[in-house]
Amino acid sequence: PTFTRMEPPDTQVTGSVLSLLQYYKWRKFSIIVQEEEQWETIGKHLNEQALHKNFTVNHYRKFRDPQQCCINKWIDCCTSTWPQPILKETKDFTRIYVFLGHRNLLVNFMKQMRVEQLFAEGKYMVIYMSPETAVYDELGYYLWNKEEPNMEQDMRCEDMGINVFDQWRSLIVVTGSPYRIDTTNFAAKVRQYNMLPPFEFPNSAFHQFSIYISIYAAHLYDSMMLYAKALHKMISDRGT
Repeated sequence: PTFTRMEPPDTQVTGSVLSLLQYYKWRKFSIIVQEEEQWETIGKHLNEQALHKNFTVNHYRKFRDPQQCCINKWIDCCTSTWPQPILKETKDFTRIYVFLGHRNLLVNFMKQMRVEQLFAEGKYMVIYMSPETAVYDELGYYLWNKEEPNMEQDMRCEDMGINVFDQWRSLIVVTGSPYRIDTTNFAAKVRQYNMLPPFEFPNSAFHQFSIYISIYAAHLYDSMMLYAKALHKMISDRGT
């Protein structure tokens, strides 16, 4: 009874996606969702809210992560061609896809769309729902996989070709804005206090990198400040 959740639920992003669809008058769309609890929870909520608001969900298709399929020796889904059957079943009956899954799988899904030349005439759009916040330096990873062997450190976007630009123009990412922890000196102060007694935690084992400070550090700070202010007010008002 004394627990308070300070973080919004993952399903909160569905409201933003439906507002986006409504703004562009995209009343019909298809949902592609990864078979994983977090994504399926959001997908189910999106589907329910869309039907409640009189949208038409053309398809609701689930898929497994091929890498996990191979690790678990699920032969039926251990394949790099997983997007092909989904696109074959849906592409003639939809123009808007809402994709829920790991961003590497998003890139693979859109690559297959590009191979089938679905972006050539600009008739298809993919909306990616991310329950996480997007840090500026990581935005590129919605467009390409950082593990790709042909991705060179100094490669420019122009080097990838016009077809890739058509793919990127067809993507809208709906995600949280950066936390203030990423735009203020809060993280630096946390690192500074971590190095002091009783923790004496080093900032980094490598001088060129700084220890990553999770958003939960800010949540903890906010929680303690709220508690301290409430306790102070109660004592000031002579409460018990």
